[in-house]
Amino acid sequence: MSAMAIVTLLAFVEFVSVANGLDSSARNCSQISPESGLSHSSSLLQSKRVPSQPADLLLELDESTDKSVIPAGHNSTCFQLFSRSTDLRLSIRDEDLPWPASGGFSGKYPGWAAAFRIVPAVLSTEFRIPKKQIVSLESCRHPGRFLRFNGDNIVVEELKVPADAVWLLSNGSNGSCLQLNPASKPDFALSLSEPDGAMGRATLAEVKEGTCLDMIPAPSHPRVSDTQCSSASNAIRVASMADGEPCKLIPRTACAGETWQCGEHTVCKTESFSRSLRDGTCLMYGFGVADDWNFEVGIAKMGCEVHAFDPSIETPPTNDADKLKNLHFHRWGLSGRAAEGGAASVVAGAGGNGIKLTVTQPMLPLAELMTRLGHEQRRLSLLKMDCEGCEWASLSAVPSDIWARIDQISFETHYGKELLVDSSEAVANVAAVADALKASGLAEWRSDVREGWPHHRVLYDELAEEMPAGLCCRLVGYLRQ
Repeated sequence: MSAMAIVTLLAFVEFVSVANGLDSSARNCSQISPESGLSHSSSLLQSKRVPSQPADLLLELDESTDKSVIPAGHNSTCFQLFSRSTDLRLSIRDEDLPWPASGGFSGKYPGWAAAFRIVPAVLSTEFRIPKKQIVSLESCRHPGRFLRFNGDNIVVEELKVPADAVWLLSNGSNGSCLQLNPASKPDFALSLSEPDGAMGRATLAEVKEGTCLDMIPAPSHPRVSDTQCSSASNAIRVASMADGEPCKLIPRTACAGETWQCGEHTVCKTESFSRSLRDGTCLMYGFGVADDWNFEVGIAKMGCEVHAFDPSIETPPTNDADKLKNLHFHRWGLSGRAAEGGAASVVAGAGGNGIKLTVTQPMLPLAELMTRLGHEQRRLSLLKMDCEGCEWASLSAVPSDIWARIDQISFETHYGKELLVDSSEAVANVAAVADALKASGLAEWRSDVREGWPHHRVLYDELAEEMPAGLCCRLVGYLRQ
């Protein structure tokens, strides 16, 4: 990574978010453009001239650009950004921050991608380190310990930094390194198993007035004074995103936004989904979790209110799902008609034996579940179904007014005897769901065939044409255009 490409965790989130013309209530923020450099007078969140490529933007700021520090307002969080030769600090009030937003750099500049969310007294950061975009680091001249990126191998060196900033991204002789404040006593862990990069989470607790989250250049390039922002002395913790597999960014899909895969299921971060995360209205229902909570945990950690349903689980989870206050577990199942226990059966795929499981917990239609939870007027930002054959009968019973309030759905489709109905009813249910999806304005954006367990591959003759030979199911995604 060259000295010219000082890329930040913050630049992408800051500039791409505001380019969409979000909340215009921010005051004393900077408008930045290649033509005018830095202007103290206008609102950053009102800027229409911010380009979508932040690396290009930062590099176009030359040494003649105003290097003044913008005063921090009351209860503000300061973010300090650096280009090759220009120091720039932006200050935006907490309530004006359009979090979360996320993404990655494209083009010739190595980069970082990050997602940030402001909640009362807590600044959470989820970050991604793309291996293929990180060049070899032989040394980092900044004293102390650091994370070293060496080609495709990520080496965690000792972490000990005599600095008052919580985050330090230092440009060393051959690249960059990430450093943490030792005074914060961090519990440090990083998931390194992903083939395309590493995922992590950082939490800055007890955000205080004037706290700075700093990205700094090489030691030879002095940082600007902290006179307008107090030192960052808050605790920071870095840990993997979940007990299990972390979410990963999937390139090149039909999703107009980012595609994130958490476990087996994916979410398309459309503009409406991202907006629901920002304004706190995001609501997800997940049917069928068993021992795989990756999707529910991943979406909850994005900031969405998640309700997970599975009548076959005897006890609540003891993993991350049990620790997240915005993830709620219910021992209810989804059905086309109400059955308060014992009357409904599903096929359990444990071990691939296809045993028939009689459920003793309530099996309810989606409309009834939403009513019981007080969500009858809310939108479902995301509906996930992996319920071993319940999908067609359950979705065929969803009324049109609820279909109109579903923004995105990810579900596994089955075409065999696990549907527990005769073939004519199975065909009718599949056709009804296809018609409902089309009428509701939801369009397919992803479809992956799956092999499944042997009992899944015993298909109805009338539905066998839906699947290639030897396969059982599809994992499909639909979203509102």
